[in-house]
Amino acid sequence: MEKLILREEEFKGIAAIVEAKSGIHLTNQKRNLVFNRLRPRLRSLQLERFSDYLRLIREQPEELALALNLITTNVTRFFREEHHFRFLEEQVLPAVAPRGDIWRAWSAGCSTGEEAYSLAITCREGLDPKVRWRILATDINTHVLSVAQNGIYPRDAVAHLPRALISEYFDIDGETAKVKESLKKNIWFRYLNLIDPYLPLRSPLDVVFCRNVFIYFTRETQRDVLKTFHRLLKVGGHLFLGHAESIPADWQREQGWVHLEQGVYQKVEGKVSH
Repeated sequence: MEKLILREEEFKGIAAIVEAKSGIHLTNQKRNLVFNRLRPRLRSLQLERFSDYLRLIREQPEELALALNLITTNVTRFFREEHHFRFLEEQVLPAVAPRGDIWRAWSAGCSTGEEAYSLAITCREGLDPKVRWRILATDINTHVLSVAQNGIYPRDAVAHLPRALISEYFDIDGETAKVKESLKKNIWFRYLNLIDPYLPLRSPLDVVFCRNVFIYFTRETQRDVLKTFHRLLKVGGHLFLGHAESIPADWQREQGWVHLEQGVYQKVEGKVSH
């Protein structure tokens, strides 16, 4: 078998399909990453050229889904960017009074689940026990969703957490830490594509976490997804973005966002202009 090479036109073809499907924008700086992530797959299929693989992902949706699983980056940990969870527990949850409505949060781009479970722990610790709550956790990567649903992690993944939280929410077995069913029952893991114009979400949301996802989107895609979040959030609801992400001031005015602190925004009354 000849040496595999990812030529420029092949990379551009793959990048175009990935962006059209997921909204993820692959710059030329990601060319080596794409090559290294996909090379083992081409070897297993006994393909000698990326042009052959490009044709395959154009023709077979299941292979495109697998390619997205291989390409998408998943870096996360429990209580990553911890001040967001502190803000949620101290500034948001105390104001939630027991009532008929279910308090709803969405972990958009949940990866292997650490963010969603961190959200759930924060809800258990910070909400009035009488409050009913649910968390929707979604990702476009089916492999990481499977990991998230299983809720089994290396023991080291929770080593930085307080012992009381580990004891309350995890079963430790040798070198693994398994999320207890009592915590998992409030989380609904689902495949979802953020750029899908027909998102199957109906109930108004109180909180959206979408952190370190926008850095992979073009500005146009960011703007469209922000409009979706604004539409789905209740007035007064909160949006949490990653530390490297922000909503430009003109978009805040246009869509109706107030910047509260690093990565934290609140929906206010206001119409999205078209």
